[in-house]
Amino acid sequence: MTKKYWVILFFLLGAGALFCAIELRMKAASFREDILCKDCNVVLITMTNLRFDHVSGNGYFRDTTPNIDALMKKGVVFENAFSHSSWTLPEAITMYTGLYPFEHTIMNRHLNLMLDHKTMTIVDALKSQGYVTALFSGGYDYDEQYGLTNRFDIHEKCTKNNEQDPGILDYGELSCSIPKAMEWLRQNDSKKFFMHVQGFDAHCPFNQKEHFFDVDYSGKIDFSGCIWTFGKEKPVYKNGKEYYSVLGSNGNASDKLLLDQRDIEHLKSIYDESIFRADEYIGQFLAEIDRLGLTNKTIIIFTSEHGDMFGKYGRFMRGGPLVGTFYDDVIHIPLVFRIPSIDHEEVNTLVSQIDLFPTIMSLLGIEISTRISGNSLVPNILGKTKGSEYIYAGSTFTPEDGNMFMSHPTKTLLIRNVEWKLIKTEMLEDGKIEYELFNLVNDPAELVDVKTTEQEAFELLRGKLDHWEKSFNF
Repeated sequence: MTKKYWVILFFLLGAGALFCAIELRMKAASFREDILCKDCNVVLITMTNLRFDHVSGNGYFRDTTPNIDALMKKGVVFENAFSHSSWTLPEAITMYTGLYPFEHTIMNRHLNLMLDHKTMTIVDALKSQGYVTALFSGGYDYDEQYGLTNRFDIHEKCTKNNEQDPGILDYGELSCSIPKAMEWLRQNDSKKFFMHVQGFDAHCPFNQKEHFFDVDYSGKIDFSGCIWTFGKEKPVYKNGKEYYSVLGSNGNASDKLLLDQRDIEHLKSIYDESIFRADEYIGQFLAEIDRLGLTNKTIIIFTSEHGDMFGKYGRFMRGGPLVGTFYDDVIHIPLVFRIPSIDHEEVNTLVSQIDLFPTIMSLLGIEISTRISGNSLVPNILGKTKGSEYIYAGSTFTPEDGNMFMSHPTKTLLIRNVEWKLIKTEMLEDGKIEYELFNLVNDPAELVDVKTTEQEAFELLRGKLDHWEKSFNF
């Protein structure tokens, strides 16, 4: 079956799922009046590619995020929040619509797909309530062509515009978008607003001019471009020393590099430096909100669309939803709500980015009818629910024609609870399916696949995942 056929099939089936689904009623119920923040402003901050475990407030050994940590100490911290895809475009639209990627179907950049204008988003819902809406982004997956960000009253994009490698280096950063957001805020602080500030600071390439987390590195690897693999890679050995073969984006995109463990540790350190620099700008932004007297009437949300990979199973920088990109390195993300009426709280229930839309509506006391799959997290905050027993994730990836790294469309799915995690990956042209099962209690790093030894857990999760997958008519 040709790639073109699969692309058309995905689009038609996804659209059919949207039109045939039963409309659900999302209510701003099950909350106490004293946690409501009626007519409050809403500020969403996303640092794309930020891993949960590289936030210093989550126990990381480096002081990467002092300003985010300070926000966490004042906010509701969701310890077990997960994304639904391994790259930004489908996840961003999921956050805004409360729909899974298989429902909204915007999963690939190059297919010229646009979110249905009838699909309600956070932007539409808040504009209908008199909110002014503004987005300051790094562009790329937040481009207007996908039918989401064109709905904002104002959208200002930041890009690096590097002529040598525009396909990779044009991801804009918070160092650009936050100053623009602060200027807009000063001019609109008297209005009721929804603002999203986003940057790709934690996305490769990590090109800080000065290094401070690993000053003793003396290796010869050029880290000014992206370091990639596009599948599981076994280590290679030279003179008894272990290396991983990777692709570097500088010069020829197919340049092969060999990284040893010392090189990998340095790669992590410059990733951490990118996080630290972005955190400084976030601190400035939060201070400006406070200086303008907006803190007590503003809900502040901090999160990331997804994380990244640094060598587990020989994988670096995700490389699309191929086998392994749904490890917790990628889908376990930070999520913090700073709600004026609530003190610091830690919530351990399983939650997902799909819950962002209904949670914002609940906190604002807004009732709205729309088709939605997410759930308000207000009951989780209040301790009135044990949360979801299982969470799900899933998306497809179709490489564009001529892609030198990947040629086959894939579908990756996930089911997870507090103990078990099952990943299913299907190569759609030949129907080849691979499963990976992990016991998260005994193996939180997901290093031992136990699908052959834990048959009861495997069959239970596979049945539930198959049922979930079939609900989208794929």
